[in-house]
Amino acid sequence: MILMSHKNNTQEINTIEELRQIEPEWNALLAKSESPTAYLTYEWLTTWWSCFKTPNKKLLILAVRDNTELIGLAPLMVVEYSIAGIPLRKIEFLSMMRFAYSPSNLAGSLDFIIKTGRHKEVLSSIISYLKNNIKGWLYLRLHPISSDSSSISVLEYMAKEQRFSFHRRIVFQNVRIPIDTTWEEYCLQRGQNFLKKFKSLEKKFTQLGELRYLDITSPTDFESTYNTLTEIEARSWKSKHGLQVYHSMYKNFFPKLAKVCSENDMLRLWILELNGKGIAYDLSITYSNKIESLISTYDKSYAKYSPGHLLSYHAFYIYFQEKLREINLLWGELGAKSKWTSTFHKHDEIFIFNRGFIPKMLYLIFHRIKFYRIYRFFANNYYYFKNTHGF
Repeated sequence: MILMSHKNNTQEINTIEELRQIEPEWNALLAKSESPTAYLTYEWLTTWWSCFKTPNKKLLILAVRDNTELIGLAPLMVVEYSIAGIPLRKIEFLSMMRFAYSPSNLAGSLDFIIKTGRHKEVLSSIISYLKNNIKGWLYLRLHPISSDSSSISVLEYMAKEQRFSFHRRIVFQNVRIPIDTTWEEYCLQRGQNFLKKFKSLEKKFTQLGELRYLDITSPTDFESTYNTLTEIEARSWKSKHGLQVYHSMYKNFFPKLAKVCSENDMLRLWILELNGKGIAYDLSITYSNKIESLISTYDKSYAKYSPGHLLSYHAFYIYFQEKLREINLLWGELGAKSKWTSTFHKHDEIFIFNRGFIPKMLYLIFHRIKFYRIYRFFANNYYYFKNTHGF
C-alpha cells in the first residue's frame, strides 16, 4: 500500500516491492544529505530487513517530496510488543536493535535522510504525518543518532510544538580516524614508537614464514575466501565466548551484507595470511569515501604477535594512500582503540512520546523513575551472556 498526503506531499511505503520503486532515488538523496553513511544506504537497510523482519514489525518508510523532487526519507518501522500482557506500539528506525550499546546492535549511526538545509520542513511533514495518519503509536525511539545531527534540535522543537514529551541521552561514542593528513604525519602524531612497534611485529611474523595481506573487494574473490573467516574464528577467543560472524543472533546478516556490498563496490574484507593460512580478518564496508569496520578477530595462538593490530595498521596505510575521508572503528573497547586516534564522536538516543495518558505514564516510568535505564542494564547483560556463554 502506498498512501500520499497531498497536504504534506508525504508518501507512505510498507513493502519491499514498493520500496524498490524509489531505489534509484534513495542513495542519490543520501549523497546530498548532511552525513551520508553506509548504515542508511538502500543496500544496508534492505539487507537488514530481509534478515530481521518479524510478524510484530511493519515497514514504515516515509518519503517527502517538494513537487516531484525527493527531499526527505524516514526509514522507520512500527514495532508491536507487550509489557505485563498489555499490547503496545512504538516506532523505531529501520535496522535499530534492542539497545544501541550492545553486541546485537549493528548500525553505527542512523538518522533521517534529508537534503542538506531542508530539515525543518521535512521533519515537520514527517511528524505531522505520524500524528495524523499512523494510529496507536505511543512513542518514537530513535538510536543511534550523531549528537551533532541537525535532526535532534528540530525534533526537540517539533515535540514541544506538538506537546509531545521529549527525552535525549548519550548511548555511546564512536572511534573515528579522520584522514586529513599524510600517513607520515599521522604516524608522527601517534608517537615516536608507533611506526617502530608495527615494523617490529611484521619482522617477527616474517621469521615465522610468508606474510600476505588480502584486500577482498570483488564478488568473485569474496565467494572464494569468505569461508576463511569462520576458520579464523574457530581458532579465536570468539569460538567460546564471543559473537562470531555466523552467530545465530545475527541471522546470517553478515554473509548476506558482504555479498550485497561486494556486488555494489562497498566491500573491504581484509585477511592476514601466514604461510597461506588465514590468521586475522577485518570485515569492513565503504560508502562516501568512509570506512566502517564492522567485525573482526584473529587466531588466538598468535596473540603475542598482535595480528589484528598489524592487519589494521596495513589497512589504514592503504586507506591513507587512497585518500579516503574517515575510518570508523565503532564503539566498544575505547581504551584499545584510542591508540589509533584521539577523535571520539558521541551518539544519542531520542524518545518522543505521543499525547495521551499511556504515553505520559510510559515517559514517567521510563525516564523519571528511570525504569528504562535499570531494565537496559540487566537485559543487555543477560542478552550478552546468554548468547556468548550459552546461559
